[in-house]
Amino acid sequence: MFSSKKELLPLHLVFIVFTAIIFILRGKLEDINVNVGLLIGGNVILYAVTLVSILMYSKKIDPKRPGAAVSGVYGGFMLKFAVIGIAAFLYMLTAKTINKSGLIGCAVLYLVYHILGTYLSLQLNKKKEI
Repeated sequence: MFSSKKELLPLHLVFIVFTAIIFILRGKLEDINVNVGLLIGGNVILYAVTLVSILMYSKKIDPKRPGAAVSGVYGGFMLKFAVIGIAAFLYMLTAKTINKSGLIGCAVLYLVYHILGTYLSLQLNKKKEI
């Protein structure tokens, strides 16, 4: 588990920065036909699922049982896959028109959160090995 809240600070900062950017650029994003609500919803979902995934991984790390860390990573991936799949399915069911620009924006957000989550997990793994 994380020994302090500072270790998760980069994740919180990325969420705050992306949310602020979306709100600041709201008018410009709408001008180029990007669904701002979709971006905000995607940001919230990706932040939450990344946080839960990192916490799941942190509970599984044990230097004596390296296989446990793998199950933590796999569990986090399955959680992300299920949540994002359900969210995308619900969006496609409820949206009158599919906003491709918004979905591409969410895909970019996913990449950023995935890279950050992997980085934070590796940092946590290094601390547990010491």
